[in-house]
Amino acid sequence: RKIETRYESNGVSNIFLSFEPLAGKRFVTIAPRRRRLDWVAHIQHLIENIYTKAARIILIVDNLNIHTGAALYETLPPQ
Repeated sequence: RKIETRYESNGVSNIFLSFEPLAGKRFVTIAPRRRRLDWVAHIQHLIENIYTKAARIILIVDNLNIHTGAALYETLPPQ
């Protein structure tokens, strides 16, 4: 019996995951696309809602083309 399978794309989404390993915390944002603006919105959520009292936040990111300091400066005003 011959069975033919076909790949059907049901759309895509992007998952941004940030974690604090020593505290055992993970933060996830699901975005419809992978854009700089979506990544910056994820980082901004962490800054404004999760780590509001932090004096310094250290980001370690992978080599994805949207994970750059320039993306932060393009979207958020520097202080």
